[in-house]
Amino acid sequence: MRRRWPIIVVTVLLVVLAGHFLLWRWACARIAGDTEAWASQQRALGNTVTLGAPQDEGWPLAARVRFAGATLGTALAGLPGGAIYQADSAAVGIDLRDIWHLAIGFDGPQHVRLGPSAPVDFTTAHCTLLLPLGVDPPVRQADLSVDDLLVSSPAGNGLRVAQLLLHVVLPATANQPLAFDLKAGPIALPAGAVPDALGTSVSNLGLVAAVTAPTQSNATSWRDAGGTITVPEMALDWGKLSLSGHATMRLDARLQPAGTGDLRLVGTGPALDALVGAHLIDPRGATAAMAVLALLQRPQVDGPPAVELPLTLQDQTLQLGHFRLLKLPEMIW
Repeated sequence: MRRRWPIIVVTVLLVVLAGHFLLWRWACARIAGDTEAWASQQRALGNTVTLGAPQDEGWPLAARVRFAGATLGTALAGLPGGAIYQADSAAVGIDLRDIWHLAIGFDGPQHVRLGPSAPVDFTTAHCTLLLPLGVDPPVRQADLSVDDLLVSSPAGNGLRVAQLLLHVVLPATANQPLAFDLKAGPIALPAGAVPDALGTSVSNLGLVAAVTAPTQSNATSWRDAGGTITVPEMALDWGKLSLSGHATMRLDARLQPAGTGDLRLVGTGPALDALVGAHLIDPRGATAAMAVLALLQRPQVDGPPAVELPLTLQDQTLQLGHFRLLKLPEMIW
């Protein structure tokens, strides 16, 4: 009897593995069928969806189907040509270590085009979109995780983001806002694309926002429905300068962005010194700005002094306190 135990154990293991393999094959077939059915539904709605040849992968810890290329396109109001996204590789599947989420992954070369503009090419080492399963309605939130994002440029020096995390909460009804929470960094800026007096790397970028009336079809109806973009939290750490604050945006009577907010700045003195040293601002203007900022500074218990200033955007002019920052180009819808 003792000699039979190894045989029994091996037999049971083989049966379990065979059953697990068959279940994996069934799950992959179900995922491929559901994905193709979703693509057909989207095409019936007028959207563009093309998927390459499927291939099962992930056994034994995941049931996943990888498509050799994917194209997603949709028409957008006021944007000729709509939006197009393409990826050389796309995967859809479920990880046995997280069976409550559907994982959609995009890897390798990708590009996106909005309207008639030239496509933006980029690559990612890892890009996964997680959608919750087993809830009704089926999708009300999504989580996007991107590692080593590299956005190409014609000059050959692209923008690189080490990590990007985006959490989106979709509205359940037309009266609820579209909300998202974005965190990114470190961000290596393209050489020569922006003045590098503050440094060529943004160590941290954070943004929490909510868009009301998100189901409106165009800019006019969104404005007339009381559409706003509320930013309760934003943060940026760029070289010697750190800023945080909040803002509310809308569209004015001419369908141009307008809004108000408040910014809290730390490190304004060193930042102005760096801008003067790089010959980006006039030394006399910087001296006047430093004198004004010195009067507005407030001491902090756990850090250097901070300056709090109102932020306004009106008539296409962005102004911080009494300082006019820039004139925005007119938006044509």
